[in-house]
Amino acid sequence: MQEEQRETYRNTVREALAIVGSEDALALRLRVSRQELRQWIDGELDVPTRAFLDAVDIVVQAKIQQIGGDRKTH
Repeated sequence: MQEEQRETYRNTVREALAIVGSEDALALRLRVSRQELRQWIDGELDVPTRAFLDAVDIVVQAKIQQIGGDRKTH
């Protein structure tokens, strides 16, 4: 995996973490241990593609909800 891709995967996991609010909640959503999640965030381990895609789903779903909320207020 190239460094740029590693960083993209890590950043996506970090964004998903910000959305769900805690490492425990994100680890549960990604079906991994909190320790493994922490290793991804810290760059000690590469984020597996499956976990990256699950994190993308979390981020996209949050963006869709945000857009829907924005439309209702206008």
